[in-house]
Amino acid sequence: MPQPELDENQLLDRIREIAIAGGKYPFEAFLFVQVGVVHAVSFTHGDKVKHMTLEERHITGSQVCLGLRDLAWLHWGFLASTVLASWNIRETFDFGRIVYALIDSGLLSKQPHDSINDFASVYTVRDIERSYAIPTGFVEIEAVGKLMAKSKSKAGVKLGAQHAGQPLKSKATQNPSNESH
Repeated sequence: MPQPELDENQLLDRIREIAIAGGKYPFEAFLFVQVGVVHAVSFTHGDKVKHMTLEERHITGSQVCLGLRDLAWLHWGFLASTVLASWNIRETFDFGRIVYALIDSGLLSKQPHDSINDFASVYTVRDIERSYAIPTGFVEIEAVGKLMAKSKSKAGVKLGAQHAGQPLKSKATQNPSNESH
């Protein structure tokens, strides 16, 4: 039976509960993976995802890991592996553990042929910066940032202020003030 739709606050609370129950990975890691799965689905299927059924949207563990790599690179660039390591994510199998905790809680789903082993050794997290090419996908950084900002986490995660290598400009730099005479 499908889970009822959660609003953003309910989703954040649910993810926080899962992280606390699991103990190994912080809330921010779970939130990153939850958002990253959505990114990976969009990255894999493109615009046609809007017209696909839940079963058709399915992606493999390897595709999830590649989407998470893309998202980490977009947010943190050369600091991606450092940020992930600070959350105890040292290998792609760690992503699998988080995904399966989200599956067990009903926030994500899987197909009968899926296995946590699909996440094993997809790439080396510590080498993201050395092996990653400039991504061609697009992620809605603003939406991710808003969801992260709504987090009630005391740790407070801030995503990198860049998208595809372009720093976001503050209002002050976008509209320089004219001096009054």
